[in-house]
Amino acid sequence: MLREEVVKTFEGKNSVVVWQPRLEYWYRVNSVLGLIPEKYRNFSLTQLYSHLGASVRYYFGKGTTSPEDYILCEYNGGVYVEEKQEDAFVDVFIHSPKGTLRSRKRLGEWGCSWHYVEYPIKKLEDLEVMEYVLAHTMYRFNQALYEEGEAEIGSLGGFSSVGAGRLSRSCSLSMRALKIPLSCSMTTRRGCKSISRGLKRVKMPFLRCLLRVR
Repeated sequence: MLREEVVKTFEGKNSVVVWQPRLEYWYRVNSVLGLIPEKYRNFSLTQLYSHLGASVRYYFGKGTTSPEDYILCEYNGGVYVEEKQEDAFVDVFIHSPKGTLRSRKRLGEWGCSWHYVEYPIKKLEDLEVMEYVLAHTMYRFNQALYEEGEAEIGSLGGFSSVGAGRLSRSCSLSMRALKIPLSCSMTTRRGCKSISRGLKRVKMPFLRCLLRVR
């Protein structure tokens, strides 16, 4: 089975690398445009992977614009998130008693992807608002999405997620807004140390605590 081959690859016991093409964007865009080849037109994405003998690298969920989060955010202390869409732009408001942060996302041409064009942290004072938001946010694993992915992927690959959810995105967006180099992945020890060094320069202990490397 492909799942076993993926595990063997990571264990260094496989002489070949399992083929894991990322077909999600191709599939979604061409579905919107009606350009899926006729013989695949009635295939689900999972069926297409199986037909091609390819392994699934990530499970994206049922959404159409981006992968779903495996980390769920639960807010308290008067914090809540609001999204408003106008044409190709989505404004994301993070409301709190300390103030409101706003970021903006732009949808891709066919509505199957998005990227940030404006970040929530624009000045040092905004970090005080973000500190309050992070202190009043609980994070938990999205077990339902995991089980959905396990059932959908089956033996087509080793289960893995896409990104680390809003916590890492909030921190990395803060770093970018303040022009602190983000030279490594936040999921690595070296990456966390790099971020921590940058944070010391702006004296933000709450974020250093969140990213502490043990």
